[in-house]
Amino acid sequence: MPSRSNLICVPCEAEMRPARNGVIVEEHMDDGQPYKIWEADLWECPKCHHQCIFGFADRPVAQHFDAKYPEEQKHVEFHIR
Repeated sequence: MPSRSNLICVPCEAEMRPARNGVIVEEHMDDGQPYKIWEADLWECPKCHHQCIFGFADRPVAQHFDAKYPEEQKHVEFHIR
């Protein structure tokens, strides 16, 4: 039985596995404006290769009002709304 923190791919019924740790994700507000940049982990189904982002850090790398935000945006790999 998988632990409660494991991610399961619904179509494949397979346990997802970490594909990459430390991906950079930009969170957007409902109106589409950039809000925060996070570090998280990319997980993938070993059967169908669907992916999800999980395991976000406890605090953002940068927030929209930070002077360093434009520089941190250069490293963003994924966007979430």
